[in-house]
Amino acid sequence: MYILSNILVQIVGIAVAISVHEFGHAYSAHLLGDDTAKMYGRMTLNPAKHLDIMGLIAMLIVHIGWAKPVPVNPNNFKNYKVGNVIVSLAGVTANIIISIICVIIKKHVNIPVICAGRMEDHAVSAKAVSEGLIDAVGVARQFLADSAWIEKLKADKEDDIRPCIACHNGCLGSLLQGKGLSCALDPSVMHDEEYKVMRADKAKKVIIVGGGIGGMEAARILTLRGHKASIYEKGSKLGGVFNAAAAPDFKEADKALRGAATLPRFL
Repeated sequence: MYILSNILVQIVGIAVAISVHEFGHAYSAHLLGDDTAKMYGRMTLNPAKHLDIMGLIAMLIVHIGWAKPVPVNPNNFKNYKVGNVIVSLAGVTANIIISIICVIIKKHVNIPVICAGRMEDHAVSAKAVSEGLIDAVGVARQFLADSAWIEKLKADKEDDIRPCIACHNGCLGSLLQGKGLSCALDPSVMHDEEYKVMRADKAKKVIIVGGGIGGMEAARILTLRGHKASIYEKGSKLGGVFNAAAAPDFKEADKALRGAATLPRFL
């Protein structure tokens, strides 16, 4: 009975979070001049319009899932790029508002309140719990990006953490394509046997020309196999095109990932 009631509570929580999140996307697009989502009946808080059955099941089982994508036509925005960014951030903003509401509710109920959704900032999470704003945090994608996240925090090795950049390419994107769960930053996630790294019989010295993402990954794998890898990069820092990708102010996770991409840490 407890298990059943727990599942029902999770479904209600997921339904509310998804409905508010997707409504945020649809309503912001409407305000910016695109009524595509409204025409498809998605500018609503009705969970039935947003829930995807397989995505819901995935959330209940592996705590990572998805809703039906909100249809948006950026061509209707006055500013294509700015409109895209605003609509993208609207969903997260809506979830933050829900989190604030949960904090308020927490003051008037005696049941545990768990907050999820980009809560991998351990300082913020720890402060929220210690101050009694919430009872616990729910984290999923960060463990895909770096399964040793907690161990590294305990060992005071924060700089070595591979941060989740919320790209959705390897987790949600992979699931939607029927490829199974993975991570764009670590393809070996859930594919341990397929990407198993074996020690080489004989160690070699390898020179890698170019310190982009591919070059660094090659150096990392070669080192795990026991080889001595040396990267030669003409630029002042490693990362290649990823440096430009991490330039926008809102790409904090990308900057953290770029910051961790120094040769000593990768090797």
